[in-house]
Amino acid sequence: MNAIAYNGARMIGPAIAAAVYPTLGATYGFALTAASLALMLAIVRSMPTPAAIPGESHGPGKAGVSLRAAFDYVRRDRLASLFLPVATCLAVLGGSYQTLVPVLADRVHGSASIWTGVFFASAGAGSTIAALLLSSKYLYPASRHLQVITPWVVVIALAGLGLSGSGPIAIGCFAMLGFSLTFTGPGTNAKLHQNAPPQLRGALVGLYALSFTGMIPVGNLLVGLLAQWLPVQATLLVMSGAMAFCLLLLFLPRWVRHGRIVLDGDRI
Repeated sequence: MNAIAYNGARMIGPAIAAAVYPTLGATYGFALTAASLALMLAIVRSMPTPAAIPGESHGPGKAGVSLRAAFDYVRRDRLASLFLPVATCLAVLGGSYQTLVPVLADRVHGSASIWTGVFFASAGAGSTIAALLLSSKYLYPASRHLQVITPWVVVIALAGLGLSGSGPIAIGCFAMLGFSLTFTGPGTNAKLHQNAPPQLRGALVGLYALSFTGMIPVGNLLVGLLAQWLPVQATLLVMSGAMAFCLLLLFLPRWVRHGRIVLDGDRI
């Protein structure tokens, strides 16, 4: 539900911005954003605070499992030891695509004010579809194969953005990016919690946030530095190639062990 709300906003917000900016300008756009945030704060402020549950303790005796214990679990677990590094790889080299969207829209497609909103809305639409799938009864059957395939879809989508200057192709690539990143991120988190012992789940939330969400700003910094030296499409191609290399390092040993390419996330 959180993913649906968040990614639905990612789809609707840029579409509104794309309509507001050309007609009203940046000042009114930021003013509307500030007004919407003020409304949100007022709503949150008006929410009643639940009373403390009698007998519930928050002292030392209720301390959670350490992050180190979560690291030990990930190192030993077959799925976690593969897909958590995969999620980190996608966060650094895939999630950072957002840094380049305005530049791509301006220098390749000719209008930052129009195409930036369109591209972000396309990525948001893909993310929303992935979020709906994650919230459905088809999550676990679909995740067996999509969990292995979607990282490679990100590689293909980045390469498509780097090689083509077509607007429709770019829209499709951004939708693929949104779907694949959203499915891989929360999907990996769901898999971790499905398989992990209950006492480790709190620590795994922190570890996942560090490995995926926390690494996106690092990727933004690296991609921004790279874009200072290369054209935007060349930067996207470097991101695609670097991600393909990292994914091969992660998947290839397991495929060699099986003697074939395995696309089943429960067997790899």
